[in-house]
Amino acid sequence: MSASEIGLCFVLLENGPVPSGSELTTRPVAVAGGEVRLGIDSRRFRHVLVPVHETMREDRSSAALILSSRLLEVGGSEQLFADLYCTDLRLGMVFERLAADVHDRINGGEPAAEAMPNALSDWRDLFRGGSSISPESVLGLVGELTVLERLAEAVGIQTALDSWWGPDKHPHDFYSASAQAIEVKTTRSLGGNRISISNIAQLDPTGLDGLYLSVLRTKLDPTAPTLDERISGLLARGFPAAELLTKIERAGYVFEGVASQTDTRYAVLGHRWWHVTDDFPGIRASRVEPDHMKGVMTVKYELALDSVPSDMATEQVEALIAGWGK
Repeated sequence: MSASEIGLCFVLLENGPVPSGSELTTRPVAVAGGEVRLGIDSRRFRHVLVPVHETMREDRSSAALILSSRLLEVGGSEQLFADLYCTDLRLGMVFERLAADVHDRINGGEPAAEAMPNALSDWRDLFRGGSSISPESVLGLVGELTVLERLAEAVGIQTALDSWWGPDKHPHDFYSASAQAIEVKTTRSLGGNRISISNIAQLDPTGLDGLYLSVLRTKLDPTAPTLDERISGLLARGFPAAELLTKIERAGYVFEGVASQTDTRYAVLGHRWWHVTDDFPGIRASRVEPDHMKGVMTVKYELALDSVPSDMATEQVEALIAGWGK
């Protein structure tokens, strides 16, 4: 069952009678061998309920998710349910995807008593109360998602996703199994000829079989897709939702959350690649004496691209992408 179908069920619930006190209004959703129920309470919190035989251990370790047990009257008799609900109304659309994941797990044969805590474990990081993200971080995420999609087209979704390490604050944004790396930079500079380097490891090819700089030139454009629309496109291509959205959250952005109100419509005007060799301009961590870095917290600088060697030809870029991960 899709998240949009789950969302429609919640809309119907929210437009119906408002429950009072601790009561729930629920709707059944069919799964293999039975049904789960979706519900709302008097505070408009959304619930997904799965029938179980034993009381679930309560889990309140997430900021916006609570897992508990609840007795509901169904068909004239009381039935025990595992009850997972979201206490942040801003994350309703994210919760729809979690509920769809619970439904699909049970429909796929996962025991109901395991499906709920397993889904909670996979989705927990997305429910920390929303996110705030700077325009620079939005811009960077647009660039990384563009490269991620291009890699997925060439080598497959999982290989591309496994190679994306940018959200985990590694020195480079993508790493292949063959010890190559891609550093992605996205710029709004007028000529696209200036990029910001945020640490002295980003342009250091030491220890790698190849380091590549991927630079996207962008501008705000009201006709360009939003960041949420770009993410929706990846989900529609088959990217695993929990894994992709968790990586995106680590980058500082919650899909369909509070930050989606930010203007994120960036059009990509150009995309150039460079092979970063030892003679490529830039400060190298491997060339700075450790004693010289004592007390230095950060090193940031801007690099003018008109001072670097020629960028890679189209066929060279295509060969790099086609061989990624091999």
